[in-house]
Amino acid sequence: MLLLPGLGDALAAGPILRGLRNDGWTVDAVTMHPPVSAYLRALGIVRDIAQLPLRPTAVDVLGCVRGLRPRRYDASILPFPATRWQYALIARAVGARKLWMHDYGGAASAIAMTTRSTRVPLRGGHRLGENLRLARAVGLRPDPNELR
Repeated sequence: MLLLPGLGDALAAGPILRGLRNDGWTVDAVTMHPPVSAYLRALGIVRDIAQLPLRPTAVDVLGCVRGLRPRRYDASILPFPATRWQYALIARAVGARKLWMHDYGGAASAIAMTTRSTRVPLRGGHRLGENLRLARAVGLRPDPNELR
């Protein structure tokens, strides 16, 4: 699970996080902001957190990815919003069997096409709604009252 934007965006990833918890997934996360890391620790559903600096260099990213690739993840999930192509590159570089993300077009979609991926079309609207649709695409069972 990559939660690279700020805390508000991590909160909007709630449908995915709760779906992962409800379905008993083992979750590692990559973050860039200390409050996001603290939030994930408080939830108690994340096994390990790799935290990049706020302005990571290529060396920082390569070091992070080098530590994650040997874990041979089944899934890499990139919640909304993740509009920077660099986020897609990190999500792809961890080497998971499958990548789930939104279809942002451009370089991000080109990166996603280099692996088994599901790209969920953007509909607009609230970030929670976008992440609820991504959670469903992954096959997670988020709370049915998520958006009520």
